[in-house]
Amino acid sequence: MAPEPVHPVSLVYGDAEPIVAWEVSLRVARWGPLAEPASFNRSVFDADDDRAIDAVADARTPPMMASHRLVMVRALDRASEALFTAIDGYLDNPSPDTILLLTGGSFPAARKGGKAWSRRLPARVQACGGEVVEKRARDVSPLAFVVEHARVTLRREVQPQAAELLVATVGDDLMLLARELDKLDVAVPEGQPITRDDVADACAGHAPGQLFEMLDAIVANRPADALGALSLADSDGPEKAFGLLLWKVRSMVAADAVLRAGGGVQQVRAAVGGRPSDAAALVGLLRNHRLDPQLLPRVVAAWVALRARRADPARQLEALVLDLATGAR
Repeated sequence: MAPEPVHPVSLVYGDAEPIVAWEVSLRVARWGPLAEPASFNRSVFDADDDRAIDAVADARTPPMMASHRLVMVRALDRASEALFTAIDGYLDNPSPDTILLLTGGSFPAARKGGKAWSRRLPARVQACGGEVVEKRARDVSPLAFVVEHARVTLRREVQPQAAELLVATVGDDLMLLARELDKLDVAVPEGQPITRDDVADACAGHAPGQLFEMLDAIVANRPADALGALSLADSDGPEKAFGLLLWKVRSMVAADAVLRAGGGVQQVRAAVGGRPSDAAALVGLLRNHRLDPQLLPRVVAAWVALRARRADPARQLEALVLDLATGAR
């Protein structure tokens, strides 16, 4: 097997922060042994630190008792024009015995009279034989991220329905998803897959009881009560509340099918997951009110429009709840 290539400069950046962090950690693990002992040959600088400019001098310093020196500059999105200019000069003739690892979420906006570093730096890195790795959140499926982050970083399996519920509960912010996965990694015994019930239990803080009150008001055609419950349910933001509403309506449809087939609370819980109290609440709601077959399609259509950012999320959610509550039957 051919050895892993050693790049004189590696630029790893993008707004998909957990994935950027993972890519950086892979490179440190791969190239770190070339820069041992670390106390002599490895250094880390934050771009907004006054000492960050010293990274270029470190990169020019020959390694001590090692084949390479590893110099990392973090948080490029907060770098000064002077630091970018110094790195740009270094790229004219990078040291063959140094690996310069540059990383950050993005690049600062071009300053008047300054260079557009978001275009110039990647091109310069490639021109000197370095590698450029950009990870953008919009290119990453939240569901795929949940499954892969758990598998690669945590060495855990996340069942598909658990991943769906986590995204519906938390939203598509990758940092928040990574944080919730860390919580689940602690909560679920080692060696066991993360299930839908695990997500419902560990992420209960994102699923306020007001959602049930809102659904009850929707199917009972009580718009004032539905809007009142909404004002309490969307404290974490309209996107999360929208995702939770979609998930709960899906659960209602599944529970309704179970009840129509003669099942009870236990069968509903087996079908939709979650806590026993959630299943009991769904059963009580559906026994008191007839479910409109168009409820789920309407919520899905609104969710698709929200994801396409065709309207203000808060107003769109309020309009949907009002519309459902006045015409849910």
